[in-house]
Amino acid sequence: MLRYHPEEGTTLSKNTQVRGSFTGLAFKQALFAIWLGDKPAQKSLRQQMLGL
Repeated sequence: MLRYHPEEGTTLSKNTQVRGSFTGLAFKQALFAIWLGDKPAQKSLRQQMLGL
């Protein structure tokens, strides 16, 4: 699971165990752009995630 909190940054967890965290808005923006940006890795997945 990926979670973003402005005060904490982006946290990556698996089975409720935190596997890593990254501070800063820039990392979150780059990571989420993979799926939700103008040029997503898979356009159909972006549409499904956004409910389009």
